[in-house]
Amino acid sequence: MERMRFLERLTGALARRLFPPPPALLRQTDWRFLLPNPEGECWDHVVLLGGSPELARLITESGIAKRVTSEIPRERCADAVIVLGRGVRSLERAVSCLLPGGALYAEIRGLRFPSASRSPGRIVRSLRKLGLTQVRTYWIRPSLARRDAYLPLDAAGPVSWYFENVLAERNLQRRLAGTWLRLTTKLGPRLRQHLVIDSAVTAVAREDAAVPSLLGHSGLPSRLRSPGERLLVLTGGDARDIYRRVVLLPFGPEAREPELVIKLWRSPERNIDSANEQSTLTAIRSSRVGVESRFVPAPLGLLRWGQLSVGVESYCPGRSFAISNSRWGRSRRRKVEDLENVMAGFAEFYGRATIRREPWSADMSERVEGVLQRYEAELLTTSGERRLFEAVRRRSESLLGGSLPIVWSHPDLGPSNVLIRSDSSITIIDWAKAAPGLPLLDVLYFVLISCFEICDARDEEGRLVVFRRLFLESNPGDRMAVAVQGGFERCLHSMGADRRFFPILLVLLWVSRSVGRLERSRALARGEEGINPKVGNPYPSYIKALGESPDGLFRRFATPAEGSSRLFIDPSERSGSKAISL
Repeated sequence: MERMRFLERLTGALARRLFPPPPALLRQTDWRFLLPNPEGECWDHVVLLGGSPELARLITESGIAKRVTSEIPRERCADAVIVLGRGVRSLERAVSCLLPGGALYAEIRGLRFPSASRSPGRIVRSLRKLGLTQVRTYWIRPSLARRDAYLPLDAAGPVSWYFENVLAERNLQRRLAGTWLRLTTKLGPRLRQHLVIDSAVTAVAREDAAVPSLLGHSGLPSRLRSPGERLLVLTGGDARDIYRRVVLLPFGPEAREPELVIKLWRSPERNIDSANEQSTLTAIRSSRVGVESRFVPAPLGLLRWGQLSVGVESYCPGRSFAISNSRWGRSRRRKVEDLENVMAGFAEFYGRATIRREPWSADMSERVEGVLQRYEAELLTTSGERRLFEAVRRRSESLLGGSLPIVWSHPDLGPSNVLIRSDSSITIIDWAKAAPGLPLLDVLYFVLISCFEICDARDEEGRLVVFRRLFLESNPGDRMAVAVQGGFERCLHSMGADRRFFPILLVLLWVSRSVGRLERSRALARGEEGINPKVGNPYPSYIKALGESPDGLFRRFATPAEGSSRLFIDPSERSGSKAISL
């Protein structure tokens, strides 16, 4: 045993020397959402074991604690003890400094040198012998290095829900992980707690009931303070994404679905987004969409937790389109059927979510001109792109005096933000950045990203093929493209939008995203914080593709209502095009 511990320490020391820890990030403090602190008040004294000095400074600078020390004090003076990785050999010594009512968070490594003595179940029993109460165990998915989710090990419902609604089986590794999760849901709580996996344990140094973080907030239903309540915490995303939202999902005893959804950002800088989401949901549901509508969640209020604003909304059942697309063995035909259902749902929703109509004025035409000029100034343009932009200008001028609907625009309408229910209806979630905007832009973006997944288009060449199928070709045998193109027509019709605007909206979307990606890369180069890194800039290639046949694109949208003319360019009008079917 001593030799094993020596090897473990030696391996850890070598790893730290060869692979130094990354800079401290605010997401490394997500353990605070598992500890009892109903109002999010600043702790007086936190003992941090296994964390870096930078993380200790970040904890105080962020107002999580007034004082952080890295040594175990001899007296009882700590509000919380946080043990990260192998921060301490003896939890008994670590908890000796906890004040009555203090909380413990300790991580348990399970990837190297597994030992039954370090299983969550064994540690739970040892903590209870020390007089700690409300001991709870969490499986950290996928590892301590990522911490995308904290799954309660002593309840089957959250683990099962996570597998069905969050874990995407895009490859063999993910499929094996899904199989492992399915197996754990069939095990009883006691058996699950004996699994030697990356996990964490929390405990409270008092006898009265204490539930994790926000579940004890006075603004939430009292039923969430039940001892049987379990909390699933989702913190996913790139580890560098410090502004990623944290989602807390409380599960009642034996429940298979969350009771509601609690959302917050780690930094007060994003409090405005929490408030915006609540007000947007209220506005949408009080419009033609309807208070009882299932298209969007019901806003349940905005709470204050320390320095952070917390949004609460109803839980909407359904599996995200991203998860449906990634299911192992799911046929492309079924995926296209789901896409057809989503497009039908979009047509109905955006027809109801129209806010007002605005005239297409000279000011709007000048705004279009400004976007095009910025693209031309920032990026090299081909002759085809210049012809495309001239066609946009001519069409914009020809529509002066017309009108266009303004809708609730969702700037991040990716496949993960659209839920499909069992009856094929849809729910659109995550409206934090929503604002009134031009129609169809959200749908265009969603469709392209979703069809990349359906066609498994991973490289630029494959994605350009998909782009042309959707926007530049007309092939009755291509069921996916037919579903998309017909869906665009239904959306335009339901919103009362003149279809002659379609080419303008299509070009504006990809031009804006091209310039936006360029600005993002420059902000990263300047070292600005809170900017999520993206690889490359694929959008100019879409503009180049549209520039291959701009006259045909605009000719097919030359009438205000759909007539006998074809919607998209016939493959015969483009050299080298091929008919593609599912």
